[in-house]
Amino acid sequence: MLSCLGDIALAIGGEFQKHFDPVMVMLRTAAERSIASQASPDDHDMVDWLLQLRSSVFEAFTGTFQVRASREFDVAAPSSGII
Repeated sequence: MLSCLGDIALAIGGEFQKHFDPVMVMLRTAAERSIASQASPDDHDMVDWLLQLRSSVFEAFTGTFQVRASREFDVAAPSSGII
């Protein structure tokens, strides 16, 4: 689900700006999950899930930052300083 946020951002372009800050908060929270603190090395299912979560977060970051770098996104607009 997280990775589709990047696809949505790419699809709606500059209209994604109003959703940027809340999405960044959600992605940052998901990215802060570390394998060492969330799972024992013997719990292969949890480690696999956390690796998939990390991959989805990076895919979402990629899409949202591509939109932010585009001309459609007003970089002068106020931001919460999340990035």
